Amino acid sequence: AKEIAEREGFAFLHGLTDAIWVKRDGAQEEEYQQLADRITEETGMPIALEGVYNWIAFLPSKRNPKVAVPNRFAGAFSTGEIKVRGIAMRRSDTPPMVAALQLELLRRMSAAETIADLKALLPELRKVTEDAVADLYDGRISPEALAVARRLSKAPEQYVANTAAAAVTRELFGRGVALRPGSKIRYLLADGKGRAMGFLDGNETLDFTRYEEMLREAEEELLGPVS
Repeated sequence: AKEIAEREGFAFLHGLTDAIWVKRDGAQEEEYQQLADRITEETGMPIALEGVYNWIAFLPSKRNPKVAVPNRFAGAFSTGEIKVRGIAMRRSDTPPMVAALQLELLRRMSAAETIADLKALLPELRKVTEDAVADLYDGRISPEALAVARRLSKAPEQYVANTAAAAVTRELFGRGVALRPGSKIRYLLADGKGRAMGFLDGNETLDFTRYEEMLREAEEELLGPVS
């Protein structure tokens, strides 16, 4: 598929076992469809055109920021539909507040038709994050929206590490909560010392600094490649 695309004048951007991304300046949707048909014809393997992107960003590896990875990306089709993989909002342990921020950023970004349009949106997008941070410190975010979720991979008594999830697991188990491998727990980050809370009694001190960091990291994940 890569060789056929390049022979037809398309630049090969990325590929997975079941998808490829290609680009040719000025190409229209019907030309991408013709390429898909040509690949199907020559390889005998059916391939469908999922869509034409206005823009797409293959995001950098967590380990090496200089290297993009094909299973972490965000893009907007010409229809305005967003497609993402491997970012914070897709991870099950991301607090709903953080996922909501990325969803709102992407909603606004989907209106951009070019990279230049995206760059022009940056001040507006940055303000979305600042508003979310202000809501956090002003107490306008519910505990449910701040909850971190984890699914247990082993029995509660086997958790001995000094992590937030392990501490909450031990706390819940000690309070008589029935837990087993596969159980899902939720907790809040507390007091800036790496503590976490599985039960609330009204006297909690949330780790606002860490939550703010999570918001800003979620913003940078999407806006960093554009800045």
